Amino acid sequence: MKFKALKFKAFSILSVFVFFYVFSNFYFIPMDTAINAGAVSVSDKRLVVGGETVGIKLYSEGIVCIGLQNIDGRCPAREAGLRQGDVIYSANGVLLNDSEDFAKAIEGVNGSISIVYMRGKDTISTKIQPIRDSEGKTRIGLWVRDSVAGVGTITFYDKESDRVVSLGHAVTDSDTGQIFKVRNGYITDCQIVSIKKGQSGNPGEIQGRFLPDEHIYGYLTKNTSSGLFANSSGCTKIDGQEYPVAEPAEIKEGPAKILTDLAGNGVEEYDIVIRRVYYKSCIAGSDLLIELTDKRLLDLTGGIIQGMSGCPIIQDGKLVGAVTHVFVNDPKRGYGIFISSILNEIGNN
Repeated sequence: MKFKALKFKAFSILSVFVFFYVFSNFYFIPMDTAINAGAVSVSDKRLVVGGETVGIKLYSEGIVCIGLQNIDGRCPAREAGLRQGDVIYSANGVLLNDSEDFAKAIEGVNGSISIVYMRGKDTISTKIQPIRDSEGKTRIGLWVRDSVAGVGTITFYDKESDRVVSLGHAVTDSDTGQIFKVRNGYITDCQIVSIKKGQSGNPGEIQGRFLPDEHIYGYLTKNTSSGLFANSSGCTKIDGQEYPVAEPAEIKEGPAKILTDLAGNGVEEYDIVIRRVYYKSCIAGSDLLIELTDKRLLDLTGGIIQGMSGCPIIQDGKLVGAVTHVFVNDPKRGYGIFISSILNEIGNN
């Protein structure tokens, strides 16, 4: 069996303020491989499609170590064994919800600071011996993050589970590259402030402003490799059309549509072409190779841009996938994920 490497780099396309990641050298099993793209049957499933550009705010489970810094030639956190990517859950017995909790827990402490953190699946305890600066403040040489925010697109609303789904890929920390562990967060309406057109070698992006709390579409419950899942109970519902869902075997190379509201006239359809269907992709979110062909959207965006993660893909009257990535050197082309892959992830959560 031969594997083919695509000669492109691809970016996930959630437009971000503080997070972003890169994929390079994708490998796929050829199209004649037997279909086995997920355990969930979607033959009777109907979903309300999205296309709305939204603001997304995630709060971390614990606080994430994003960097270490020497202080007068020493780094107490590094000496205690901490590394970039570790997630700190408590300090001196105080459970941490945010970086402010952490600062309060360690400020003014005499002696060592007891820390409990996770590295991968391992829970680790350690003690940090802080340094006092010239002003008497506690310093441990640790940079942390407790939240991330950005712009993406709603893929669908599922009436049966009362969930809204967006992005089609995970949100990862820009500094650690790890999937961001979500404590809570929300998906809210977003006013598009500007659109930076994409060019070869320079992905474009949507810049937006979050709207007030009454426009919230859902409260986040999961950040997965197939997208963000949010509980929509008591929240604003998207006003989209209901579509049946395509099985992977029904998806074919050829014309299709994506949905987005970037032109400012509500959610509209734009022409794309599905160039390849990868029934057993080795990379999450890369089931479909797509090309944007609609002149109206190309004139507006220059191609697929950051913030279009999650745009629904429609073919032959069925919801088939969601946009996930753009090729850096060819912004008209990118990847998409099967909707069945997203539903399978929901079934496992």
